[in-house]
Amino acid sequence: MIKTNTSKTLPHKNDTNWRLKAIMGGSIGNLVEWYDWYAYSAFSLYFAGSFFPDSNPTVQLINTAGIFAVGFLMRPIGGYLFGKNCRYKGPKRVYDFIRFTDVFRLITNCIFAGI
Repeated sequence: MIKTNTSKTLPHKNDTNWRLKAIMGGSIGNLVEWYDWYAYSAFSLYFAGSFFPDSNPTVQLINTAGIFAVGFLMRPIGGYLFGKNCRYKGPKRVYDFIRFTDVFRLITNCIFAGI
């Protein structure tokens, strides 16, 4: 059995520079991950009328918030389902399925947009 000295490979717990890098990296990752939700919630007032043009402004905002809620709730459900499939079928098959659905979504969006 080979013994390794972890005190030389791991950063020291009192290393301030390492802690600052970890905090900044985590903060930037969180910002990138949540950017789309921030943008959607910030600009939902402006595009609610475009998505639901034939209704009352209050109903437009409620419908836009409903779309936000469905997307927000489906994220952990999708993570659970894809994680479970990844465990049983392997990450390559799950990644291939996600790529296929992305390409399918792109093609259907182009067709409906008239591109």
